[in-house]
Amino acid sequence: MTGCAVHSNFGGDPGTDEFFGRVVGEAASLGVEEVITIAEFAPEQATRWELSFDLTGAPRVTASRVPWADLTDDDCPLSPARLEDHIRPVTPARFLLACVRPAGTAADAPSARARQTTAFDLATRLYQGIPAYHVAVPVGDLIRAARKEFPLALWYRLAMLRACPDGTLIMTTQRLFPPGALRGDQRMFEIWVEPSEDARTAFVVLALDDDADRPDYRLVSVQSAQLPPGPHQVTATLVRPGLVRFDGLPGPLTGDPRSWAEVKAAVPGHIPASHPAHLVIAVELCGPQLQYAQRVDCAIRLIQDVADGARAPIRYSLVGYGSHVFPRMKDEPPIEELCWSDEAPMALAALSRLRNRQALTGGSAHAAKLECALHHVAGRLATGSMVDDRPVLVTIGTLPPFPCAQDAGEALPCKQGLDWRKTVGAMTDRHDGMAFGAVYDGEPVAEAWRFLGSHARALPAGFASRQFAAALGLITPAPPAMPLPLTKEPLTRDGRR
Repeated sequence: MTGCAVHSNFGGDPGTDEFFGRVVGEAASLGVEEVITIAEFAPEQATRWELSFDLTGAPRVTASRVPWADLTDDDCPLSPARLEDHIRPVTPARFLLACVRPAGTAADAPSARARQTTAFDLATRLYQGIPAYHVAVPVGDLIRAARKEFPLALWYRLAMLRACPDGTLIMTTQRLFPPGALRGDQRMFEIWVEPSEDARTAFVVLALDDDADRPDYRLVSVQSAQLPPGPHQVTATLVRPGLVRFDGLPGPLTGDPRSWAEVKAAVPGHIPASHPAHLVIAVELCGPQLQYAQRVDCAIRLIQDVADGARAPIRYSLVGYGSHVFPRMKDEPPIEELCWSDEAPMALAALSRLRNRQALTGGSAHAAKLECALHHVAGRLATGSMVDDRPVLVTIGTLPPFPCAQDAGEALPCKQGLDWRKTVGAMTDRHDGMAFGAVYDGEPVAEAWRFLGSHARALPAGFASRQFAAALGLITPAPPAMPLPLTKEPLTRDGRR
């Protein structure tokens, strides 16, 4: 105990208070695995107490009780040899004697009190110079009260993980309490809980000898709780050496049967990397109304799942396209930019309006202006401000693009002479890591649609939007387990949160 007086709450008896303070003071200077021995002389028995701290700094108390009748010889009411064998200290320099004054009960017969007094006097002679006290409270009660005042002998730290920019996880610790910390001391800090399939986050308190040349962590306690992903402000309170309470969490901590080795073994090697992305969806707006409605529904589901599951910023753009109309003097619908580089709610609102429209009619039945839509997207991406976001193009439709020149097919050439091959080739050259996904139900599969579905391809019927988004890298799968909290929110590879 350092720098403050210690007071017991046992009626202010001077001998009791002095003994209480001595126990706390001895404990403050006690090294790990060192032992304080206390010989207690009560009216009914002699008790040998041993007080020590285990390798985690938690107090450990044992008691060995012997009634006075077991310390007598046939020719002697009290055997000095037997008494000495019973109370012999582990370390003579850490030895205390305590005589408990009778409480006035029936057990305090004159013969018992006489043996108690005789034994105490004998002990003070056998161990001259050892501190001896008269106390009004049983030593067990005093030790239980003193345990609350014991200072911490070791560093207490919380096991945590730190994520490197590439997603690699490194084991680290959060400092909780230093040696000398007292009951009631608190430490506030922030943790980050990463999404995982196993939602239980373990709070592992470790003890560390401050004088150790190399870290030698020893397990103090393991508790866990189901916590939602994200940041959490935590307050750690030292209840006593060996017991730390964590407050401020949305769920209660309960005992966890796993060992420290089992918790460490469950830590994944890395967090799947997340990157900002720009999701561009091009939707074919012509054809039968049922097909049109399916396409719009696929776009809605895809954006909803990406917005719910993405762990990096995602921007959203929507482009609609119909078909070329070849009869002269007849207008054809232009490429529609329904939204560009917006948040998910804006994109979903645009799709909601699109859902209430009728499919475009009157154009060619052999192809759609897919090549024009791709040209529009390529131009917008080339001049866009979100140059750091990886473009992901998802095309949803049925018809092939118009050819750039007359070929053997039934479709006439694109009015602007656009070639989809050159357009997508320029996009892939300009945007490193660009991904292409196609939701397509045409037969046979056109060459353009094979390329547009090079990273993910699906049918509108039974569209598995979440699996589709994961294949495009828009949603990174959560690790199967993330048993420890993180020091802060992980960074993406490019250093952005």
